Amino acid sequence: MNPHWRLLLLDSNLYSSQFSYTHPMTSGGIGDGERRWLSQELVEAKRLGQDVLFFIHHNLYSHNSVVHDGFKLNNAGEIVQLLSQYPVRCAFSCHIHAQHIMSGWVPVPEVVSSCFAESDQGYGVVELTANSLSYRRHAFDIDNFLTVEEKKLPAFCGFSRLSEGSF
Repeated sequence: MNPHWRLLLLDSNLYSSQFSYTHPMTSGGIGDGERRWLSQELVEAKRLGQDVLFFIHHNLYSHNSVVHDGFKLNNAGEIVQLLSQYPVRCAFSCHIHAQHIMSGWVPVPEVVSSCFAESDQGYGVVELTANSLSYRRHAFDIDNFLTVEEKKLPAFCGFSRLSEGSF
């Protein structure tokens, strides 16, 4: 990204061919080729004195007791161990679609973002300096951004009420 920060973005999706009437049957993992690439990038970041921000779809940690099977990387322990050996300042993920932050007792802090398509729509703003990283979450009501015509579409008709009832 610049001389001080390196962004590493990996695709962790492992799609199943199994049909589902509910959410897609996905699990996540980092394969051997991606892991080799990740290791090389981490070594290079350390050599250049860069701090790393790590982005992935599946979570590194179980953020709650309800939503975790298939939502955390299959090889999360191995990836966390690798990341913790380098200057990884924060990991960002989103698969559980719920805002949560784990820091302090975990080797690599992780920010999980919520989702525009579910209740409590929000987004995060990350501010970086050479010595700091701050994260602020902002919530919004999607109804305020829809046109009159869009509010009539099945996907958005009563969206807030429906998503609150579901989540």
